[in-house]
Amino acid sequence: MADDYEKLLSRGLSRIKDSGGPGRFEMPVAEVEAHGQRTIVRNFAQIADRFRRDPQHMLKFFQKELATSGSIENGQAVFLGNITPALIGRKLTDYASEFVFCKACGQPDTGIATEGKVEMLACWACGAKRQIRSLK
Repeated sequence: MADDYEKLLSRGLSRIKDSGGPGRFEMPVAEVEAHGQRTIVRNFAQIADRFRRDPQHMLKFFQKELATSGSIENGQAVFLGNITPALIGRKLTDYASEFVFCKACGQPDTGIATEGKVEMLACWACGAKRQIRSLK
């Protein structure tokens, strides 16, 4: 009888999807290269995909925060000026804190929704909503 229980328990546990837990999300690291007076973030599109955000939204944030112009070319962000990798990393962390992670539960399972003229960060994990600044 106990043997049957162990088999059933093992079978059941193997079918449960991993909910993740606190360590399931790893913050992406920007791959930054300087080319003269241009700075390129090579994995910009992959970072936006990891955050589940529109690359254009992230680009607007970086342009405002770095006070420079930029564009997306072939999945890479190209910024005018020589910007250090450390500064890009700090701004990436700032973006995630403001536009990705839920302030209530700390999970990255969020989306940006527009309610009327207000942009909201909606958490799929706990259901919390909060207003975020518009980057328009």
